[in-house]
Amino acid sequence: MKGLRHMGLVTSLAWTVPSIVFLTATMPAMAESDRLQRPISSVYPDRSSVRMSSSEFFVSAAVRNSSEFLGQFDADRPRPLSVSSYLSQGYTYAGLGNHRQAILTYLPALALAPDNPDVLAAIGLAYWHLQQPARAAWFFEQAHRHAPERDDIYMLLSTLQLQLENPQTGVGLSSLPPSPGDHDYHGMVQTFSLSALHLAGDRALLAGNFALAQRFYQRLLVIDPDNAAAYLHLGDCYMAQQDYLMAIVSYRYSSQLAPANPIPYYRLAMALKQHQRHQEAGQVLEKALELFSFQGNVMGVELAKTALHRLKTD
Repeated sequence: MKGLRHMGLVTSLAWTVPSIVFLTATMPAMAESDRLQRPISSVYPDRSSVRMSSSEFFVSAAVRNSSEFLGQFDADRPRPLSVSSYLSQGYTYAGLGNHRQAILTYLPALALAPDNPDVLAAIGLAYWHLQQPARAAWFFEQAHRHAPERDDIYMLLSTLQLQLENPQTGVGLSSLPPSPGDHDYHGMVQTFSLSALHLAGDRALLAGNFALAQRFYQRLLVIDPDNAAAYLHLGDCYMAQQDYLMAIVSYRYSSQLAPANPIPYYRLAMALKQHQRHQEAGQVLEKALELFSFQGNVMGVELAKTALHRLKTD
């Protein structure tokens, strides 16, 4: 037992001490990266429009130091573990909430594979949990650059970038993403990103910032293109900005995705009326009235009847 403990201690020191050395060597580069990093640009639904940071200081430092890091090991000391082993150990620390130690564990993996998106994303998640969003976003940007097809990285980067650009929404830092070692990590990332983006959109919409809310709902629909509620609220954004044609398109999508919900039909009718398409608006209002009646929604029935009456008298 004592021998096993000694072996575990030696192995632990083999990757922990060099990690600290590696972190110390690269911290000046990281600080320079934070100082020179340009503000993150506005983001749009198209993935290709997510701009990558031009700062390459930290990862380049990792590349420069990787040979020195690996050169610390000689025949009398244990060789470094594989990238997957470092990631596995880091995931364990992250799952226990020890994100600082997780970063120290990920750094040797970064030295071994500076372009590995799993390593870059894991460090980004750890910094996010440590309430350092700018640094977290930089690592997610690098991970996305090397693996643009990865939905989990894209969703997390989208959520965090919008939080950084619009801190008043209060989303992204108050609710923390899952750790990469969690069960059903990819499913949890999608759930987290969708709820975070929807919450941010709702807050911006209630605050009267319709253009910002529109961007949140558009980004949400990139991740979940069949989200009827997002289309409904996107239509509200367009209506508030008097873009009635786009409101019609959004409400129509919402009604098609949720055909039993009378609200999209009612709002679609209002948008059609504003677009001077009164006959079509009346037909859609009849559908809304039918659904309100079927649900026993007395207030909705009165609302639809009043709108129909006004439509006929205008």
